[in-house]
Amino acid sequence: IEPFFTMRGHTGPIFSVTGNNNLLYTGGSEGIIRVWNTPQESEVNHYGDTKNGQNYCIAQWSEIEKDREAIWDLQYHPF
Repeated sequence: IEPFFTMRGHTGPIFSVTGNNNLLYTGGSEGIIRVWNTPQESEVNHYGDTKNGQNYCIAQWSEIEKDREAIWDLQYHPF
């Protein structure tokens, strides 16, 4: 089995993933929540870098760096 797409940005393990429609939210050991715009299959180069070098991370949230704790759970809510 080969991955559909690799999203790069976290510097440690990812502990939680949630999402809706075309957005994914990821959180992990570094205490940062990242928001990803998931590409259509036609936009993906399965065996190399993203087409046109595009980064699909569109936002991130984090607390003050010294107070960061791992993100163990994320849940999407439509409101």
